[in-house]
Amino acid sequence: MQAPLWRQYVPGETVTAVGFNSMMMPVKGTGRTPASLVRLKDTPGSVFYSVHDGPIVKGISGGPVFADDGKVVGINIAYISKSEINALNRPDLAGSERVSVFMSFNEIDKEWRRYQYPLARKSAPAPRPEAIKGYVAATSGH
Repeated sequence: MQAPLWRQYVPGETVTAVGFNSMMMPVKGTGRTPASLVRLKDTPGSVFYSVHDGPIVKGISGGPVFADDGKVVGINIAYISKSEINALNRPDLAGSERVSVFMSFNEIDKEWRRYQYPLARKSAPAPRPEAIKGYVAATSGH
């Protein structure tokens, strides 16, 4: 079995979110990706999440989001109910029937690199001390 291939999604393309609901039944939802990004309230860090308008359900978080070419473009995170979208603050999302949130490949890659940096520094060999000029003292064997 081959590992899945990843790539960044393109705004406007069709994606399919898959996973399992809270009753462990497989579910999927297909939708389109607008150019909009969201930040989720009460989540640490500087992650900008991507969105699509396909249906997802509670429990599907962590499942893949696939593009039509079969490549993984992200991971399901959450959904935002229509009543939670503030039309004044987010007119780009106000008309959406639903807003499904996923972490895109670019954000996953950024977070992975951020995680790997300290690990790489810890495992890097210690720098060799610089050579210094010195004299060798020799005694005569007399």
